[in-house]
Amino acid sequence: MLLEYIKLNYNTKNTLLVLKPHTKRSVVDLLKSLDFNILLLSDKGDDNWSFDYDHHWTYYGRERAASQVASYIKSNMK
Repeated sequence: MLLEYIKLNYNTKNTLLVLKPHTKRSVVDLLKSLDFNILLLSDKGDDNWSFDYDHHWTYYGRERAASQVASYIKSNMK
């Protein structure tokens, strides 16, 4: 319901959602169908992005995510 509300009331074509690696494909497809721009981060098989005891990113994971977001922005600036 929330996503449908957003689609009806906001312009989502200029919105970038950054998703964690291994986000379910069904979630990615749903967000794309609502005209969100999606950046699905890649961990390239590196297991050091999150702590073993919870889902929060490590410093390394935050650094890798920031690098990918910066690259995306640089390559998509007009």
